[in-house]
Amino acid sequence: MPEKDAPERFSNLGREPRGHTRQPSFTVEGKTAILLDDVLYTGRTTRAALDALVDHGRPRRVELCALIDRGHREVPIEANYVAGRSRLRTPKLLRCS
Repeated sequence: MPEKDAPERFSNLGREPRGHTRQPSFTVEGKTAILLDDVLYTGRTTRAALDALVDHGRPRRVELCALIDRGHREVPIEANYVAGRSRLRTPKLLRCS
């Protein structure tokens, strides 16, 4: 049971996350783009971010920075910069605090 004064949480308490699409006020054409991810796991979210990025132009280069790399990729994606690595067996949860 959530605390009375606790901030609203997402899916596990019933609130549905919503995505918003908007045109950026800049172009990525010919530039270096850096994608940031908190926990890199299967790579599917990063793949979706790459797809969305190229919808707005073709960057010269894309780099990926992740706080934690859990491994267990479903797609061939690797972070250029990683703060830490964890090889938890699926479907364990990893709490970053």
